[in-house]
Amino acid sequence: MLYLQQKLMLESGIAISVSDEEEFETLVEVMSAKAKEDRPVTPREALRRLRGK
Repeated sequence: MLYLQQKLMLESGIAISVSDEEEFETLVEVMSAKAKEDRPVTPREALRRLRGK
C-alpha cells in the first residue's frame, strides 16, 4: 500500500490523506484504468476501424 501511495503522490499529485480514505481495490482499479483507445476491442470493432467507418 505504501508503494501505491508513493506512486499516487509522485505521479498524480494525490495526497496520502486522500488515498488513505479510499478503498484499496478502488485505488488499484483507478490506477490501472486505460484510455479508451488503449482498451481491447471486439473483432467487429477492429474490422470497422480498419475499414474507416
